[in-house]
This record gives sequence, C-alpha cells and structure tokens, in this order.
Amino acid sequence: RVAAFVDGGLHGPWLTRLRYALARWGADDAIVMWEPINEIDMLQPVRERALPWLEQAVAWSRREGHAPRL
Repeated sequence: RVAAFVDGGLHGPWLTRLRYALARWGADDAIVMWEPINEIDMLQPVRERALPWLEQAVAWSRREGHAPRL
C-alpha cells in the first residue's frame, strides 16, 4: 500500500486533503509542526522510494508558505 502511494509522487487527492488541513488548522497555535510522513526508517523495503516523495512534499510546503512548522 505504501509503495502505491509514494511511487506516484505528490498526487491530486493527497494535495487536496493537505490544503484543506492546512487551511482548517494551519493558524492554530496549538499545532507545533506538520509531519508529512511518520517513521520513514520503518518503511522497509520502500524507504528509498519514499524519500523522493518526502522531498517533494517538503518542497511543496515551502512553496506554499508552510515551511516554518515543517
């Protein structure tokens, strides 16, 4: 399941959901940070394929202006 998610890169439904979450809770002072992926070291054997996806997610967040909490 993870491989199917990360192999496609950042895709529309994920970005739509992320944009909604950031718009809904982005200004909340109780949120310290956003974590686009959890425990990447435990993603064996797809870890190497997940790293580019994570880099894309962080780059997207920086472009959108959400980097301070990422």
